Parts: sequence; C-alpha cells; structure tokens
Amino acid sequence: MRTRTAAPNSAKTNLPERLARAYDAQLDAAREQHAHGVPIVAVVGSTVPAEHCHAHAGMPVYLRPDPLAPTPRADRYIGSESWRMKSIVELALCGELAFVQVLMLTRGSEWMYYNLKEIVRRGEGAGVPRLYLHDYVPTNTEEAELYNRGRNTALREELNRAVGAGSPADLQRAVQLSSR
Repeated sequence: MRTRTAAPNSAKTNLPERLARAYDAQLDAAREQHAHGVPIVAVVGSTVPAEHCHAHAGMPVYLRPDPLAPTPRADRYIGSESWRMKSIVELALCGELAFVQVLMLTRGSEWMYYNLKEIVRRGEGAGVPRLYLHDYVPTNTEEAELYNRGRNTALREELNRAVGAGSPADLQRAVQLSSR
C-alpha cells in the first residue's frame, strides 16, 4: 500500500531544513519518499503539469542538469551534444533514476528521449526507467487547445499505467495544491 507522504520527522529536522535538504539533494529526497511508497515521476522540461503527478499520488521531480558532473556513459553515445543533455542522460544510464516509475521528457527534450529509447532498444540501458514523451504546444489557439487536451489525456493514461490510478483524495489534494 502506498502513502502520499512520508511521516514527518520534526524531532530531527524542522521544515525549512527539510526543504533546503530536498532542494539541494532532490534525488535523495525522492528516494526517501519512494522508500515510503510514494511513486516518483522524473521530469525533464517544464510542460508536464505537476498536478497530474499529484493526482496519481506521485511525486514529480524536475531534473536539473549538473554542468560539473562527469558524463562517461553519455559521452559514449552522445559525445557531441550539450552538457545539459549529457548530464541528464548520464543520470539515466548510471542507474540514478532506476527507482523512478517513469521519466517524462517534454518536446524540447525530444532528442534526449529518442537517444535514450535507442539505447534501451539496443539492450544497453538497464538502469533507464520507463520513458514517456509529453508534447504540449504553448500557444493559445483553438487548434493547440484541442491538441493539448488530447496530449493531457494521453499523459493521464501514461501515469495510470506507470504509477497507478489516483484516488478521489489524491485528485482533491492535487486541486488544493494547484489552487494556492
């Protein structure tokens, strides 16, 4: 049975310290939540709505590339790409993301998505989590709205497969979080 959040441990650290630690070591914080049964959704890009993850009782973790991190595995496959791309690909290839239920990439990261899919297809991506490409058109036209509605439906379906369906309480929590 999964829980939505880990039990608070205020005896050891206060909330500002916990938040600072989670920001500084976001994957460690995600692993801690995962150990408490919270499904983790890793995200690259800004157009995957966190509310969808929360509505499935999941924790979204927006990955940040590290310009100083060595990238020996990524260099093997995509040596000429940007440090941003290599940093995220390295995280996936070295197994740092093996505990997440799905790695969602947005259209701006499609090249990274296709490279990772090919690495997995070749049988060389054992630590790479399930991959999903979320396309969202940030334009206010009727056509884009219709397209985006379809993509958001597909996103919910993917989260159902990867994380499981959320409960009505999860949906209510997501609404509360997004209405602040």
